[in-house]
Amino acid sequence: RNLEIAEILEDMIEPVMAIQSMEQEVLANIKRDNISSDTYIKYQERFHSIGSTTSSDIIIPLPGETFETHLKGLRKLFDMGVDNIINHNMRMLPGSELYSPEMRKKYNFKTKYRLIHGDCGYYKTSNGKGVKSFELEESLRSTNTMSEKEVFKLREIHFLIEFAWNFEVYSDLLKLAKKFQINQLDIILNFLKNGKKNKELIKFWKLFDRSSKDEWFNSREEAERFFSDKKNFNDLINQKYEKLNIQFSIIILRDYKITFDKVLLQTIKSFNAIPNNIIDDRSKIVFAEFSPLNSGNIKLKPKIDSISNFEISQHHLPKNKLREKIINILSTKNKSISKILNTQGFSIKNLRLR
Repeated sequence: RNLEIAEILEDMIEPVMAIQSMEQEVLANIKRDNISSDTYIKYQERFHSIGSTTSSDIIIPLPGETFETHLKGLRKLFDMGVDNIINHNMRMLPGSELYSPEMRKKYNFKTKYRLIHGDCGYYKTSNGKGVKSFELEESLRSTNTMSEKEVFKLREIHFLIEFAWNFEVYSDLLKLAKKFQINQLDIILNFLKNGKKNKELIKFWKLFDRSSKDEWFNSREEAERFFSDKKNFNDLINQKYEKLNIQFSIIILRDYKITFDKVLLQTIKSFNAIPNNIIDDRSKIVFAEFSPLNSGNIKLKPKIDSISNFEISQHHLPKNKLREKIINILSTKNKSISKILNTQGFSIKNLRLR
């Protein structure tokens, strides 16, 4: 039935084949069962044959999931050809079985709270009393099989999957690596490791890690006090709190893109699997398609950078009017980047020159 719907709607929709986990023990713990891997691959191939891109959701840290089994599951999704791999933190939903005291005790669940990005407001009741409105989520941060430190480590990996693969910034290079029997996740893991050795990118990753920790509160009361504070609530109303994946994607494209390109190229070459002439030619195109955004007013850099050494620059690629529109909006509107993209239906991938 889903295949028939996809054939009718074609590229109007993106089929989602959510799995949550690839580990059988984990699936048993949450009373879920996935279709077989062979069937999953056949569905992927069928969706692709009719021109659809595919998506899959995966959640951490589910009971029984370890850092290693999660990475194994990600590798398998890349092998299966999933176009968008969406990673979620486990949200505790009242009324669900995992929310119960019994399950919390059995798997040693430890939770924290953070803001749910979306609508918020200040409303007056009929008696004139003001009400500050915003939403919080309680999410799982560790279990008896995955520590919070590992969850934060996966936050970095998941961000790079979003940036490099889902947003398509480096997806063509990762697809090329796959043709030479290199799993995309192995490129991403080595890319992260090498990036943390780079003097310029150390600053980026410190900022990312600090931001990913700062968004969490130890209790609902602590989170409510923070966002109810007059200044913090005004910042919330004025959309100054960002979704980290979108915020840091823009930071890379604006301030670190040239260095990211250089480190990624070095990382792929270190596998010694792809002939240099092939990887050099392809990388020039890929790096030019997401040319850097300028600091400050977020405009295209007028010069070709020396590190990427483009023969192909943004000036040789067809103009992308949607990219120009997004850049103009980002440079003129005093709103959060993520809010602009979400409300106007834009994505980071729309910044791509093809």
